[in-house]
Amino acid sequence: MTNHEYRQETRKEDQRHTDLGSRLDHIARKLDRRHDPAYDFARELIQVTSQERTTQISQKNENLIHILWEIDWNSWIGSRKGESVLSFPQPTKPLAKGEVPIDMKIISTLSFAEIDAREEAISDAHAATFQWLFKDQETDENGESISWPSFPLWLQETRGSLYWITGKPGSGKSTLMKFIFENEQLQSYLNEYSRNLPLLLAGFFFWNPGTGMQKSREGLLRTLLYQCLLARRDLVPLVAPRRWALYNILGSDAKAPEWTWRELTESFERLCSYHGKEFQLALFIDGLDEFDGAEQFPEVLVGWIKGVVQRHSIKVCVSSRPWNTFSDAFRNDRSLAMQALTKRDIRRFVHAQFDDNPAFAELKEVYAAEADELLRDIVDKAEGVFLWVSLVSRSLLSTLTDTPSIQHLQKVLDETPSDIMGLYDSIWRSIPSAKLASASKIFQLYRIQWAESSVVFWLAYEGPTVRASTVLDQPKRDGIAKLLKRLLDGHTRGLLEISSDRVGPLHRSVTDWMQRQATWDQITRQTSADFDPALEFLESVLTDASFREDMKIPTESTMIILCRSAFHYARRACLGSHLDECRLVKGLDAVDAFLSDKACVSYSTGTIITEVAVNSENPQHGCFSNRGWPSIQFHVSHTYIEVCFVGLAAAAGLLPYVKAKVKAHPELLLAGESRQSLVESAVFPEKRAYPETGEAGYTILPGL
Repeated sequence: MTNHEYRQETRKEDQRHTDLGSRLDHIARKLDRRHDPAYDFARELIQVTSQERTTQISQKNENLIHILWEIDWNSWIGSRKGESVLSFPQPTKPLAKGEVPIDMKIISTLSFAEIDAREEAISDAHAATFQWLFKDQETDENGESISWPSFPLWLQETRGSLYWITGKPGSGKSTLMKFIFENEQLQSYLNEYSRNLPLLLAGFFFWNPGTGMQKSREGLLRTLLYQCLLARRDLVPLVAPRRWALYNILGSDAKAPEWTWRELTESFERLCSYHGKEFQLALFIDGLDEFDGAEQFPEVLVGWIKGVVQRHSIKVCVSSRPWNTFSDAFRNDRSLAMQALTKRDIRRFVHAQFDDNPAFAELKEVYAAEADELLRDIVDKAEGVFLWVSLVSRSLLSTLTDTPSIQHLQKVLDETPSDIMGLYDSIWRSIPSAKLASASKIFQLYRIQWAESSVVFWLAYEGPTVRASTVLDQPKRDGIAKLLKRLLDGHTRGLLEISSDRVGPLHRSVTDWMQRQATWDQITRQTSADFDPALEFLESVLTDASFREDMKIPTESTMIILCRSAFHYARRACLGSHLDECRLVKGLDAVDAFLSDKACVSYSTGTIITEVAVNSENPQHGCFSNRGWPSIQFHVSHTYIEVCFVGLAAAAGLLPYVKAKVKAHPELLLAGESRQSLVESAVFPEKRAYPETGEAGYTILPGL
């Protein structure tokens, strides 16, 4: 079938989808029960009729994408075997001033905001620690040899294989993986493996408390592809041929669809197919147990990793906790257990911490033998867990500042639990009673936050009075991070910290500790029942947005992100047992009014293409309209479909808000020929394809 014939057939198929979609719409309007079997069936059919449609693209783009995304690119690329990567057709048209090259445009679509955040947040290895890894054996304090499967030998082997680093929570696995990945010796050890080909290194650090991309397989593949293609831009046409063709045909203004798991895996497989021909690839993946779904479906990630090793003979180093799943999967691979090898490193760390402390130096002058015994006890009690020794050392040195007593320090150490969860319990109990209410607020805010900046977190903590009086100029924004760091240190004893301008846990195990029911009950009972962290965040994201530079004349995507964030917190508030309905309504109304005004400004300046003419002062504000800000979801210049903010709230399942608005404005229930009713929005929250526009538009809902 030629491209022309395929395009004609595609148009016919689209019309069939449109006709079917119209009939399903008619059925949907008659359904009023969200869990009716008929609803489930109709919803599934609607998804089928719209699944070929893409977002944020013109009809011209869509026709071309139908063709490009259906081509068997593997067969096409296979037909070019024998050709060098560099012989792939390159664009000859010179770039206009400020125009981004096609390869960089494609590479940039793989990136995401937190792509480097986890790696940067991991502490650097302490001086002189982990050097043993590049040796074949060590000796313990008794002079006896300690051996493990040689890591340097594994690096030097020419065949691909897997090396597993395992250890208890807090034993320093992530710090070691960062030490390896950023180590200057790594490339020299891999010289034999590279076999005179360029060496390509890529790494990913899973982070379960982080954003979706930081703990998903999509985030893993996007990061690995981003790093590899950034190093080998010449591979972009072969690794992402669909996107390369799209931009070459339509130019830099073309809009490609979002990356899917299918396309990511295809692109990664193409990249791996050049391993051993154009380059030698080595991968480093930290925290397999932090993969979102690791406990329920660990075989998904494990199977993929082992498949990469077996299919392409690629060298892969991974780390995880010693779960049975990983022990079984990697039982025939080389591995090392952190806690069995880090005692000497922990001893170095402890001596460095205490020997550099003036108060301990003074104490040691008087009690030399007892001081040495204290340090030995710390090292022994740590049982190879770096996180434990770090927290305990910090606590003892803090105690030493005002209480220079060796007996008291020994007593504190003896009473400190040796397991990490027990240590967290002990730290929580050590927080002064006067600070417990504030500490409780901080932990509750952290647990429901949606990757908010330190400014938004601080506004949520401070409450309505401060929000109402704060003017967020840049100097204040810069200073807030410092204030928040001091607040976290003083009220959570370092269990929560700021990293990449986000509040996060010192270690993943802190989140595990918080989620234990007994722990969470202790934390939440310290605040009054009317404290609602979700409503605090709902109001704070709007306060922050009202002062942000990017919200003065916002783009469509910026407005969508704000709405999603507001709906996320509104939904959390609705799930609470003590909902302040008036505050919820006031907060969402404020978001609606803010976005109405901003969308009008953006349309008047040409920043958005959708006609918006209903600001917060317009009599039509809050009513159904085809010119209100919610129309930006269709991504067209003009639409006849009438929608409203309350309809979006209905789709998000915000029942208390919808009921309150309908009670105040019964006319919202009136039907209209071009109107997407509240019932339709509630029954089909994910339906975003409209025959009139031929496009899917934006998805405003935050995946609730």
